[in-house]
Amino acid sequence: LTCFIGNAMYDGQTKDRLKMTIKDEYVPIPTKKVQTFMNSGFRELVESNYFNILKNNIDKIHAKKNTNGSTYSSRGGVKNYEPAEYSKSKSQQTKLKATLIITEGNSANGTAVKGLRKVPDSGKLFGTWPLTGKIINAIKESTGRVISNKVIYNFIKVLGLEFDRDYTKDLSGLNYGRLFIFTDADEDGVHIRGLVFALFRKFWPSLLKRGDYIFSIRSPYVRIYTKRKELVREFYSIGHYKNWRSLNQESFIGGKYTTDFYKGIGSNDDKEIFSIFMK
Repeated sequence: LTCFIGNAMYDGQTKDRLKMTIKDEYVPIPTKKVQTFMNSGFRELVESNYFNILKNNIDKIHAKKNTNGSTYSSRGGVKNYEPAEYSKSKSQQTKLKATLIITEGNSANGTAVKGLRKVPDSGKLFGTWPLTGKIINAIKESTGRVISNKVIYNFIKVLGLEFDRDYTKDLSGLNYGRLFIFTDADEDGVHIRGLVFALFRKFWPSLLKRGDYIFSIRSPYVRIYTKRKELVREFYSIGHYKNWRSLNQESFIGGKYTTDFYKGIGSNDDKEIFSIFMK
């Protein structure tokens, strides 16, 4: 918007603020004409150009930040990202056979890698990436600030997501056919999952509605064992565990059952990790 003001007077040499009073003068525009103009495709054109220009500018900003080769791996310039072989294929059909597993930090990522060892062709089918930075709440923040967030920017880049795109009918253009969220069972893990879902809810709700794209790999918060280390039951929330224990208190007092708590995914041993991935 450009405004021309005759004989303008400013409050200083920097001329960043007007010193004069401007009379309110406007020309009324009929509401019907405004509605006709907005329905002509103008809104869609502005939104599309806005996303493209914004992303191009942020691409340039992040490209400058990522010029230090000692900080970033060669995996598309994204730190610690290990792509699935299929995700790099030229065939879209092959790409969509791949699944990306995002984890809560490097320790959980190592756990995911262990769990994948017994999965046939895991190197072709699964990519892994630990979220080591801060994800902001996409619902509360402006689009510009959301995309400027380095973790979210890399997230979009790794998955091949496009703005203003409806994925209801097909997933063409994406690098992965599915996204698995693998976080701890505690409140922090739940919070991270929520932030990821918030991002999709704001920009790509069609992927949430599909029901076959985003999944959460749950790891138990508590396991109940017998004296012989035979698994009795698993719990995925502390509340469910407390309710169940209150009804089976005698078994614990008598030493029939023992309890193991798992605050982090990395607390699981190899056997327990394999059981999570085999479910």
